[in-house]
Amino acid sequence: MVFPLLFSFAPGPTEGGPGALFVGIAGAFASLPGGRVLGAVFFLVVLLAALTSLISMLEIPVSLLVDEFDIERSRATRGLFALVAVTGGVNAFSPAVFTLFANHLVDLLLVLGLTGFMVYTAWVLGPAAVEEYLEGAGRLSRPLAIPWRYAIGTLFPAFLLFTFYADVTSLVGLSAGTDLLLVVTLLTVVALVVAARRSVSENPPQPSESAD
Repeated sequence: MVFPLLFSFAPGPTEGGPGALFVGIAGAFASLPGGRVLGAVFFLVVLLAALTSLISMLEIPVSLLVDEFDIERSRATRGLFALVAVTGGVNAFSPAVFTLFANHLVDLLLVLGLTGFMVYTAWVLGPAAVEEYLEGAGRLSRPLAIPWRYAIGTLFPAFLLFTFYADVTSLVGLSAGTDLLLVVTLLTVVALVVAARRSVSENPPQPSESAD
């Protein structure tokens, strides 16, 4: 049902996001009897879904400010909400800024976040992550615990970082050869691993106290 709507009222099924929601589906409601009422109800539901998603996304940075910087929860919530409102408003009223964030920066930040998560899991959590893996692994996957750790700690981050550097150079209009990108990627992976291992050596995990 959605794809015919996108072909009829939007440039095509690859036109996601605002093109699909505010052009394709809005055009479909406009062509239906009573479509204005249905469209109003639909977009009200979309607004409520956006607000609930905003609350869940704000919870993490609010908790960080409260726990790490001793900022009052109400003050942190108001400050972050104002930041989201300002940046979201700029995105909403500037198509160029929205395109930059939606098509480029979001993807780049997702790559960096996933890379950091895997490096942290492999080299900071380390044995604890392997133990957790073994607890949920089956008979066939248990021998893969150690290869899994080194794969998410070196191989997968290398692939992601190579993609990240290639996208960044393309975005800023630079021309970088594959060899240069590989060297920079490998140096970055080595630096991340060394930094993670050093963090663990300087701040070793405290043994849990057994109950009497």
